[in-house]
Amino acid sequence: MRFFLKLLILHFMLSIVLLCQPNFTYNIQAYERCTVLLIQNVKEQNPEKEGSEKTTSAPKSMMYGTGVFIYDDLWGTKSYYLVTSMHFAVHDSLKLFLNQLEVAEKLKLNTPKNRWNHLAARRIIPLIRGKNGQPLITSEAEYMNVSDDKEILWRHDTTGFSDLIVAKINPERFFLRKKAGYTEHMPLKLSQIIDYNRINIGDEIFTMGYPEIAGTFNDIKDSRRNFQNYASDYEAVFRSGHVSAKPKEIVCTFQKENVLGRNALINELFIYPGQSGSPVFLKKSNRILLMGIASAYFHYKNEINNSGLSLAWPAQIISTIIKENREYFINLAI
Repeated sequence: MRFFLKLLILHFMLSIVLLCQPNFTYNIQAYERCTVLLIQNVKEQNPEKEGSEKTTSAPKSMMYGTGVFIYDDLWGTKSYYLVTSMHFAVHDSLKLFLNQLEVAEKLKLNTPKNRWNHLAARRIIPLIRGKNGQPLITSEAEYMNVSDDKEILWRHDTTGFSDLIVAKINPERFFLRKKAGYTEHMPLKLSQIIDYNRINIGDEIFTMGYPEIAGTFNDIKDSRRNFQNYASDYEAVFRSGHVSAKPKEIVCTFQKENVLGRNALINELFIYPGQSGSPVFLKKSNRILLMGIASAYFHYKNEINNSGLSLAWPAQIISTIIKENREYFINLAI
């Protein structure tokens, strides 16, 4: 009798424990909506031969990256930003900067699944302002020499190297067109960023981005002249993993030089070209928080293969950049 009584008590206690466990679920698509596919359509000038003054136009090349929309209301009104990798906006020389970023947007078609699967437009985010005070926008994004008569519109971390930039955007161009059927972006709030010190090795993470893999962006490449006439099933790709290491210092190669980065994140998380700038989310206490921005993957030693380990920069840097440039962002007209 006592045995069955003890068994009943044990069963009761286990039931209570199971009931107290959090039912942790999250909607992946909700986090896709804060991401955007970024496009560079660049025509560069390269010297023909060493010592020659002639230059030849290199073929136009399309490069892809990922960005994440963020907003804050620190000063009573909402301000909106695009965050992505710095190496996506800077070329071989630190004096060459991308003039603009192009955001690929989808239009909801009247299909049984009602999917966002038509490329409707490329929205422009200016990155450089000219001597007249106006953003420099061209029909095709090109790298420009930045001199005293031009100003870079994005901001980055000035306390140390980190491969991310923050650019202010006009919300009317990205978030106020739901009736027109365009992508319903859902920017993350600045308060959804987790402090670097709260990140632990072994924490479960995931990312949403746009890797340039076979068959993913074929329609985009074919439709560079007229996006209205082409459809594409491009969707943000989900990948998951874990935090592997938190090095206090890490030597990175940027612009062909070694630079010292601090408080980086090394993750067991496969990323590929096109996912630079992807948000890396962390599951913490029944919440999904923005942990970092994906930057690059590590090779095996003496090999070119992707090791499965990747580098991300703490999203906490985004908060620092925005707060340190508060006055600049408030007065910047886009």
